[in-house]
Amino acid sequence: EQNFQLKRNFKEVFKSAESSPIYQLKKHYPEVYAKAINNQIEICQHFFRQNIEKGIAEGLYRKEIEIENYITFYYTLIFSINETVSSEREVYKLETEALEYHTRAMATATGIIELEKNLSNLN
Repeated sequence: EQNFQLKRNFKEVFKSAESSPIYQLKKHYPEVYAKAINNQIEICQHFFRQNIEKGIAEGLYRKEIEIENYITFYYTLIFSINETVSSEREVYKLETEALEYHTRAMATATGIIELEKNLSNLN
């Protein structure tokens, strides 16, 4: 559930429309854009790490996963989607699929049940 909340919270940060502040920074101030992206990566990593540690403690994620690798995998997926896809509808669809993919890769049987419940709430 927390993963889906994080996705909603970061939606504004990653707006793909050309009018978004992050797009304007990239276009007109690439140095500032790079700093902003690095800051966002650090924030994302913090929340992803916190989520994974909590999921392991609650038995929703497998305890033997390499947390730092999974953090890198997920933010790489999310940033790539937001850097390359311009349609907000397509971004939403791909982000949801990436979240499902990411969560299934870490989840225990109990975690899969929780994931399925959250996915059904989206529809």
